[in-house]
This record gives sequence, C-alpha cells and structure tokens, in this order.
Amino acid sequence: MRTETVAKRPNLDPSLPLRLAALLARRGAEIVHTHNPKPGVYGRIAARMARVPVVVNTVHGLYAQPGDAWARRSVVYGLERIAAKCSDAELVQNVEDLPVLRGLGIPDDKLNLLGRELETAQPGVPVEFDDVLDEGRIDDDLLRAALDDAIERADGRTWGEIHRLLIVHPLASIPGLEPLFTAADVPFGGDEQTVAQGGFDGSLGFRPAVIPSWRVVWDLGDLERSVGVVPTGVSGNPASPHWSDQLDLYIGGGAKPYGFAPPPAAPTLTLLPS
Repeated sequence: MRTETVAKRPNLDPSLPLRLAALLARRGAEIVHTHNPKPGVYGRIAARMARVPVVVNTVHGLYAQPGDAWARRSVVYGLERIAAKCSDAELVQNVEDLPVLRGLGIPDDKLNLLGRELETAQPGVPVEFDDVLDEGRIDDDLLRAALDDAIERADGRTWGEIHRLLIVHPLASIPGLEPLFTAADVPFGGDEQTVAQGGFDGSLGFRPAVIPSWRVVWDLGDLERSVGVVPTGVSGNPASPHWSDQLDLYIGGGAKPYGFAPPPAAPTLTLLPS
C-alpha cells in the first residue's frame, strides 16, 4: 500500500486543506475516510475541494464538551459544523456525541451510530446492544445467555488453555520444521484489559496477538538492582541455549538481573605499553 505524508505547520494551518486537496486531485481519490477531530476537519474540507465523490468521517470524540468554556466550544463546534457540511456520512462511535452533533445542524440522515449490532466470535450470531446504548444496561437474560455460551465454549478448559501463546520463527511455516522453530506454545493469561497484556482478535480465535515484548524495571537509585525479561530469549537461533531460556521466567511473571556491571568471573584483557 502506497503512503504519502503531508506536513502540517504548528497550530492552525490554513494552507493544509489546499495542499491535501492538490494531492487528492493528483491521485484521483474516489473515497476519503477521515478519523479524529483535527485530521477530520482538514481532510473533509480538502476532499470536498478536490471533488472526491465519497467523503466519510468517523467521529471518535469531540475536542469540546457542552460543559467547556464558550471560547473553546465556539472554535471546535464551528470547525466541526463546517467540516461536516463537506462529508457524505458521519460515523459516530459515542452515543453522547449525537445530541451535540444534531445541535450543530448536522442532519440525522448523515449521522450513523456505530456498534448497535456487534457480532460474536461465531459468524452469523448477532448480539443486540440497544439497551446498553439507549438505557445504559444489559438485559439479565442476555447476560445469562452470554455466560451459558462462554461455559459451553470453554468445555472445561481454563482461560490459559484457551488463550495459548504461540511464538514461532518464520521458518516454522515450512511443513516439518514447526517443532524446531517453535519457541513457545504455552497457556497464557491476561487480555487487552489487564496489566499482563494478552490482547487477542476474537474474530481470529483467542490466541494472544499483543503481548509485552520486553518487561523491565530500572532501579534509578541502584542500576545494578534492575531486572527484566523477554518472552523467549535473546537469540533467533534454535540451536542457541538462549533461544527460549527466558520463557519460564516470562510466563511466571519473573525477571533476571539487568545490571550494567560485568559478572565477577568475566574474562579481562590487560594492555601494557611495549
């Protein structure tokens, strides 16, 4: 995928929409989808200037809330009102932003609230979240059904057994070499909400996709007391003793000394003048 960067000057940059529009026109853009307040303002205006056929913006949140000072609200809401006139659709993530956007004169047929229907990890099984968005609550029957489904899918397994950590070398993709180039295949706790990160993509199963690549605690009062650990080892060579020698420490929440001084028995080389 080709990417291009357009520099933004500090603070308000009136020339940025012109430069973005020139780039979009030059590239013959057919769809522009903007995210976040600042890029959303510049990008929507630039896309309309470049006569892009379809302009969509996702509203992740607004830089001002109704309780903020009038000066801040007037600037933020004024720019949002202008930018929204340049889009074909506004995809809103937070239900509380809807009345604010309506108050800015953005028509309902342009506002689309995301997340009203989410899908479970089982394709084709929709879960309605209208109660959450409209009333701030989930129906008791829906909670019980979700719990029953989770128990059935677990089938007696622990979370660690379902959520196994698999770390493999690229060469493990070659049939027959999987055992040699697999550094870790172990039960793993945590998820994307825990300190011990173990985030996963539910649509792809429960295998961890995001873990800490390095845990370290630096003791700034005495650096020799610092400790740390990596998920497997410091070597990418399966024949090395350091291929996966830190795995047990990592899984168990442990660490090894990370001081800077050489070990007492380290060999030394003394150079003397001739």
